[in-house]
Amino acid sequence: MIQVDFDTTLGDFQRGFFDRVSDKVIAPKLRRFLSRAGGSIRKAAGRQFQSRAQKPLRELTPKQLRRFRQEQELYKAGKLDEKPRRPDKVALPGQSPRVHTQKKSDSLLAGRIFYALADDEQSVVIGPDKLNAKSSRMTLEKLEQRFPFMEPAFEAIQPRLPSYWPR
Repeated sequence: MIQVDFDTTLGDFQRGFFDRVSDKVIAPKLRRFLSRAGGSIRKAAGRQFQSRAQKPLRELTPKQLRRFRQEQELYKAGKLDEKPRRPDKVALPGQSPRVHTQKKSDSLLAGRIFYALADDEQSVVIGPDKLNAKSSRMTLEKLEQRFPFMEPAFEAIQPRLPSYWPR
């Protein structure tokens, strides 16, 4: 069984990491299967994030367009070191979220997806950990509902799951 838990912290994940669970507790074949399945789904979920993209000029508000043009002029005059960027696009509801950093691994969400053995030792928990005490449980749940990334990752890997069982 695969669970997505929105109330788990990094410490909770670390207590269930596969290298900290005794082989006497869980059968080696099941442990290997859960490890491979969890790792594959975690990796697929991280790949679901879209890379950042700039809005086209026609989608900019007048204020954004004016600011972008001003920054372009400053750059051409040599007063700015980096070339100005248009604002980033945001994902539409139903699409996977966009990463607004240079690398996906630097993203607060994409770089913090973990998997660990669940307390019942018969399933694996896969998902992002809480960022801090201020981030609410509802925030991650709403994010998954509006911009799904865990469910499509599971659906992409599900046909391969039988092949992960060791012979």
